[in-house]
Order: sequence, then structure tokens, then C-alpha cells
Amino acid sequence: MARELIRGQGEYTLCRQELGRRSGVSECQVRSLFPCDSDLRLSIAESEFYTSFKHLEYSVRFHRHPAKALLYHACWKVYEAKVMGRIGPEKLVPCEAALFSAGKEFSRRYLRALANYEDYLVNQLKPWASMSLGDAMGLYQWVVEGHLLVMELHGDHSSEGYRALVDGIGKLLEIEPDGRPSDEELQQWRISDFSAADPYESTLAVSG
Repeated sequence: MARELIRGQGEYTLCRQELGRRSGVSECQVRSLFPCDSDLRLSIAESEFYTSFKHLEYSVRFHRHPAKALLYHACWKVYEAKVMGRIGPEKLVPCEAALFSAGKEFSRRYLRALANYEDYLVNQLKPWASMSLGDAMGLYQWVVEGHLLVMELHGDHSSEGYRALVDGIGKLLEIEPDGRPSDEELQQWRISDFSAADPYESTLAVSG
């Protein structure tokens, strides 16, 4: 519910009081779930990282070739941010300050979700030795912030926009053209909204 309430916002402003008012849940219940506003923020960021992890995991299984899986995942990240209006976890928790003001359990769960995603993403980037593995998260933040976007991603020019996106990332990671999606394949990706709808339950997510 909270993830949907912040869609389309340029900056994160949701607090527990607003969550209760807009969701219909009593403020008492909200406060029992999230003792402070930082707990709510980290909980949303944890959910975003888990969703990103699941999509990347699905992409790797679906596309087999790691290059196409990464490009598919990158397109999805951009689609979620630019078209669906999602606030990415890198914007939800831009610094460590929120970790110190949140409860230990919320911080632990957030850090676990972050580590799961980063570790898996870095593992997929290993074939490209020239890419600094420490910049794995930075790569996607860079993409989402629009540095590679020269055209709109919806409307009449969305095909050209995603073509430029995958070619830009492909060049950055030194992925040969034959390892990138064809125009026809990219069109199918767009039709599916880069969806990773899948009943498969993750076996890679750390529990406990």
C-alpha cells in the first residue's frame, strides 16, 4: 500500500500519519507497525530492493544470456521509474542517516535486501571485467536518472528511446550488438511492460 501511495512523487514525503489517513488504517495500528517514520521509509526501500532482486532473478532465468538479462532488467528499472513513477531505493535511502534513526530490525532487513540485490547484480556483471564491480548499483542509478535517455519512453517515440537505452548500456558494458535485443525482441519487451510476473518463489533470497 505504501509503495503505491508514493508513486509519481518527485521526492519521498510519506509519513505514518499520512499513511494512516490515506490507507484507512488507524494511526494506532500504523504506529504499532512502524514505531518511527524512518522505519516506514526503510520498509518501503526494502520492498523495492526485493522487487528488483526478484525481477533480476527472473530475467536471468528467462533470458539465459546474462547480457540480455541485464539489459531487460535495466529497461524495467527505467520503465518503473520514468513511466510508473516509482521512487527507487537509492532515493528512498540516499545516505546512512535513515539507518541510524530507524529501529534495528528495520535496518537489518533493509541491509539484507540491499546485499542480496547487490551481490546478485555484481555476479551478473562479472563477465564484463572492464566494468568496476563496485559501481554495479551506480550503473542502474545512472541509467534511471536519465543520463542515457535521449528520447521519451512512452508515446510515439518509446521504441527509439528504449533502443537508445539498450545500445547505450550495451556500449558501456562492451556487449556486442549480437548480444543485444533485436528491434522485434525489444518490441515484445515493451508490449509486456518488461514484466516479471512469475509464480516462482525465490530460492536465492536470504531468510531469517
